[in-house]
Amino acid sequence: MMKLNNVPKAVFFIGLIFIFMTSCKTSPAIKSTENSTTTDILRISKSFAETIDAFFEKTASDKKNTLVALLMTKNDTVDDIPVDLLDSALVKELLARDIFTVRTEDRGLALNELQFQLAGFAEGNLETAQMKTPDYFIKVKIDENRYRAKKKTRNIERAFFMELRSVQTQIVLTTAIEIQNLQQKFKR
Repeated sequence: MMKLNNVPKAVFFIGLIFIFMTSCKTSPAIKSTENSTTTDILRISKSFAETIDAFFEKTASDKKNTLVALLMTKNDTVDDIPVDLLDSALVKELLARDIFTVRTEDRGLALNELQFQLAGFAEGNLETAQMKTPDYFIKVKIDENRYRAKKKTRNIERAFFMELRSVQTQIVLTTAIEIQNLQQKFKR
C-alpha cells in the first residue's frame, strides 16, 4: 500500500510527464493542400513535355519515329510525392505531342511472356526483335530545401529536375527545372 507522503511526489511526476508530452507536440500541418500538389505536378509534367517537344522540333527529322524511355523518378525528399502521377502525366503530355515512350521497367514482364509463348502454352506471336529500344532517356529527380521562415513556419522549396539524354552517348541534350514552394505551419 502506498504511503501518504509519496502521493505528492507521484502527482508531481505524473503532472511533469503530462506537461512534457503536451508541450513537445510537433506535428506540422502543411498549409498547401494535396490538390495544389497535384496541380503543381500536372503543371510540371506539362512544362517538361514542352521542353522535350521544343528540343525535338529543333533537332529530330522524324519525331514520330523517335522513342524516349522515362526512367523512374527519384524522390530525394522527406515527403511522399506521387511520382507515379508525375510519370504518367509526363507520358500523357508527350503522347499528345506525338513523342512515344518506352517503359523499360516493364521489359521483364514482356520477356517472361515471350518465354511462356515459346514454351508452347500460348497462341500469340511475340518476337524479341519487335521490342523497341529508346533513342533518349528522360531522367527526373526531386530535391527539396527546408528552412525556417518565421517562428512557427517553415518554407519548403522543391526542385524538380528533368534531363533528356542520348542513349548512345549519355550526353545531356536539354534540361528543365521547375520549383514548387510550400509553407509548413507548426501547431504547438
